[in-house]
Amino acid sequence: MYRIMAPSQTRLAGLLERGALGDLTYHEVGGTIYGEKPRGYHHLTIRTLVPGASFEEGKHAISTWRGHHHAGAEMVP
Repeated sequence: MYRIMAPSQTRLAGLLERGALGDLTYHEVGGTIYGEKPRGYHHLTIRTLVPGASFEEGKHAISTWRGHHHAGAEMVP
């Protein structure tokens, strides 16, 4: 969902409630648990050596949605 402005607390609560009750939008949930890749998807694997400090910084950036913040998106709540 894309919104131009942040939702009100009431609207956000409704969205979260409906999302929590909904089914997942794809059938292959857990499809890679045994190492096999589901058909019909573009699978890409890239491996490279990354210095420890850079790896930790990257890990933190992913877990805090930093890329979205740099793009101007706001994560709510």
